[in-house]
Amino acid sequence: MNWKNHLKYGVVLTSLLAIGLFLGTSWFNPLNFEILASMVLIIIVSPLLPDVDHPISKINQILTITGILLMISGVMLYFTTESYKYLNVFIIVGMIIVSVTFINAKYSKHRGIWHSLTITLIYGLLVCFLTKNIGLGILASFGYYTHLLCDKIPFKVF
Repeated sequence: MNWKNHLKYGVVLTSLLAIGLFLGTSWFNPLNFEILASMVLIIIVSPLLPDVDHPISKINQILTITGILLMISGVMLYFTTESYKYLNVFIIVGMIIVSVTFINAKYSKHRGIWHSLTITLIYGLLVCFLTKNIGLGILASFGYYTHLLCDKIPFKVF
């Protein structure tokens, strides 16, 4: 299945779950800009993330461009501002994103560990831990899992 179909099915199914969680739980209350922006990002990125192991996947392109833009932003901040507080953070995070994306795509087997229930759960727990919101963690895992469903490998453990 191509990235457009993964995105289409993932966004529709994960959005339906988000609406259900919003109506049935208090995990997204109060619904502020931060939660809404996090939901949108998770709903869009999660269905594409398992293909991070494929060298020419859309998610690798997005991550590489994001890393490069962060590095360029850091350099531009260096030349345009007096405050160098975040300069190193932008450049270092950008370099890490680009490097990890490249190394992972080069040395990971497509539909290997990244297409597994194990990583699905780890990803959801990581999102839950970083956002301190169980609802966002559930959305992340479910969005990621929609990719496995579409690839017809819903029960792969490793």
